[in-house]
Amino acid sequence: MKRVLFPFDFSESASNALNYASQYAKRNNCELVLYNSHGVLERGDLEDAIEKLTAVANHISNTYKINCLAIAEPTSGSLSKHINLTAETFDLVIMGTKGSDSFLQFFTGSNAYNAVLKANVPFLIIPLGFEKTTVTNFVYAYDYSKEQKLPTQQLLPFLEPIDDKSLTVLRVVDIDAQTSIEIYKEDLSPQFKNVKFLELKFESLYSSSSTTANTIHQYMVARDTAVLCLCTKRRDFLEHLFHKSVIKEISAVAHYPLFIFHL
Repeated sequence: MKRVLFPFDFSESASNALNYASQYAKRNNCELVLYNSHGVLERGDLEDAIEKLTAVANHISNTYKINCLAIAEPTSGSLSKHINLTAETFDLVIMGTKGSDSFLQFFTGSNAYNAVLKANVPFLIIPLGFEKTTVTNFVYAYDYSKEQKLPTQQLLPFLEPIDDKSLTVLRVVDIDAQTSIEIYKEDLSPQFKNVKFLELKFESLYSSSSTTANTIHQYMVARDTAVLCLCTKRRDFLEHLFHKSVIKEISAVAHYPLFIFHL
């Protein structure tokens, strides 16, 4: 059985995303674990946090007929470190956000943004206001620093259980790029040949390096209920800063889910 970690702080955005996480766990026969760090609670002692979190977990178990557990622990220091350590034994982390007011501040102010980039497990970010519990349309944006390969190691297992899904491989390239999309289509299509019930598409999106994040975002705005998939990699200093900036900018404004995974 796969395990899903869900950081839960009793906020509106977390409660909104919990519905999606519960449905995801039910569809994929996953164990769902609610996690709260006492160090980020605004009030109440640890015992109170455990009691409340356990009540939520029991409600989820009874409502969705899944195995839902609760973990609340006192912490000190970096929250991102505790999330990373806890996530090591999980297959996926799902969490909620309400956009730039909380997400960007949370990830830049507490180093939790680095948890997403450095963690070994993928993150599925559900924005406040996104109420659908099933998504079958996915966009994988890549090549925004002239990638030569298409990382899919963590993407394919995420897509596999979903029936009748579509994936658009969005090649984001410099406005002066000359390479035809047909060449990339021929090279990359075999990577997805074993994924069942998949409608695969390839598109090119032209952008300058300074507008990459906004160009991808505007593309997603025009799509309805699609998940944007982005990959992080271990890079040299300049590449790392550029990719971190792209993901950070999109995360701050996205009203669509983000699936952030790792090479």
